Amino acid sequence: MTLESLQDSISKRSVVGGFLILLCLMRFVNLGFGEIQEWDEALYAVRAKSIVQFGDWLDQTNHAVGGLYSASHPPLFIWLTAVTYKLFGITNFTTRLWSAIFGCGIILLVYFIGKHLLNRIAGLLAAVLLGTIPIFNFYSRQGQLDVPFLFFFTASVYFYIVFLDRNQVKWLVFSGLTFGLSLASKSISGILAVPIVLATSLLYQHTPVRDRKRLWLALLAYVIMGVVIVLPWYNYMEWQPHPGLTNGFFVSHVLGSVQEVAAGLGTNVKQLGYFYFLNQLLVRFPLSGLAFACMILMPVRLMNKKKYSHNLNRIDLLASIWFLIVFVVYSLLRTKVISYVLPMLIPLSLLSASLLERLQRGEFGRRASIVLLEVVGVALVWSLSDEARNSLKNFFNLAASLGSNSATLFSVVGSVLLSIIVVVVLIAVWRSESLRARITGYLILMVLTVSVLFLIHQVTFVNEADFIDGGEALAKKVSALPYGEIIYLYTPHYTGGMNPQLAYYLDGTNCGWKPDKQFVDISRAKTDSLTLFIETKADKGKSLIIIEKNHADRPEKSDELLKVERIASSQYGRILETKRYILYGKS
Repeated sequence: MTLESLQDSISKRSVVGGFLILLCLMRFVNLGFGEIQEWDEALYAVRAKSIVQFGDWLDQTNHAVGGLYSASHPPLFIWLTAVTYKLFGITNFTTRLWSAIFGCGIILLVYFIGKHLLNRIAGLLAAVLLGTIPIFNFYSRQGQLDVPFLFFFTASVYFYIVFLDRNQVKWLVFSGLTFGLSLASKSISGILAVPIVLATSLLYQHTPVRDRKRLWLALLAYVIMGVVIVLPWYNYMEWQPHPGLTNGFFVSHVLGSVQEVAAGLGTNVKQLGYFYFLNQLLVRFPLSGLAFACMILMPVRLMNKKKYSHNLNRIDLLASIWFLIVFVVYSLLRTKVISYVLPMLIPLSLLSASLLERLQRGEFGRRASIVLLEVVGVALVWSLSDEARNSLKNFFNLAASLGSNSATLFSVVGSVLLSIIVVVVLIAVWRSESLRARITGYLILMVLTVSVLFLIHQVTFVNEADFIDGGEALAKKVSALPYGEIIYLYTPHYTGGMNPQLAYYLDGTNCGWKPDKQFVDISRAKTDSLTLFIETKADKGKSLIIIEKNHADRPEKSDELLKVERIASSQYGRILETKRYILYGKS
């Protein structure tokens, strides 16, 4: 079978549909792995559980971890999770079900955007690239706000593109509604969709909506529809009595939280600063280097529009503007959270897929093709894991134990052979246009095949130990013991002693859900307070002590942890120890 016939087969609807179905089904394989994770996933699961137990659909502040701290995001995803809890029970699977569903929706949306702006193969490539990126795969299998928000965000942009092309009001309505649902999913993050659709409107020269006045009216209607959807909930929260808010919920808390994120929250300020996300993208999605090279070359192509008019298209401009808006905004924030890369992956996947597909069709000149292919190679090397990089180093140091002369010989021979291979390949590709097209064609097939196999491996062979801290085992042990008081020795975090994972597994004991159970949280660093409490206030017959471990305690225990263990063991016996928790009770 020739390369051309293989590509024709790939473009068939049945093959495209098979790839998309497989990508979507993989969201649900081993979806209930591990435990509910110790931070954000548990934060939102606790809110959903509070709805089931207390019926607080509109405001979960009184039962949320940290109160208003974790109850300030709009509750659309929380509502959906609460519904699945009521229908199918409270499990890891039901906690993550909607993220998996919305992850499937994002994959389909990316395919439709690529197909709409270019062709079916580009759409399929973009969907496969996005759907197999490990970080996207992870978050589309976690019960967090990021993927549901991103689905509505992407749908809003897609529907607006269709509206500009078809000039049908229904697509504008769909776009406005999904924009509102994005705002109802994750605070005001969806606002970034506004500059994206505005830039799209101004960039599109060949659109039925030609009148500039109509474009501005459409944009105004888009914003109004979005605000109208989320405004009732914000209005309700504005009038609720939330202690400590001097200027109301939106100004004091929501805008105040945005200001805190911009200024930097605790340990989320990274050393790389403005370059943090750039490095993360190159490591986690190596083909993003291809998109970056395109964006760097784009000004040259724009200045030579007549010469390169055949390879300037809307998907380049839209994806570049989309990416740059999100990238610049998040890079300027001092707070750096890895989930912020998710909105950047969609335009990068579209642009990378578009470039690969058009490279194969020979739309780029000889020099541009060589540059883009070299960038792919460099990005792949850069994205190697630490283990792979160390293995490569070990190859050149293989004979070090045999003597310095042998090590030098191995390094020299290896370097020369590698250089010869690179030079031969570059000369062959430079001189033969058909060879460049053939190499890129096989690269497309390799990307599709390897990416899907890698995805299957990711979801099938999950290392459960990496996602089990012991919160569930601890909760089962605690519930089997007669206790009236828990003394919790915590490590510093934003909610003090309200550990979200324990709140989920202990049914809100540390959030005041059980009036007959007292929960006392004491910082691990305050050993004097712990000693005083145990000696004077603790009911030793009905008290349990839970010590929270942190990463500094692994694999060897820190001095601080050993000190609080000595204090606890002076009055209590150790009952259980897990990766993150130690439980003490009456001997």
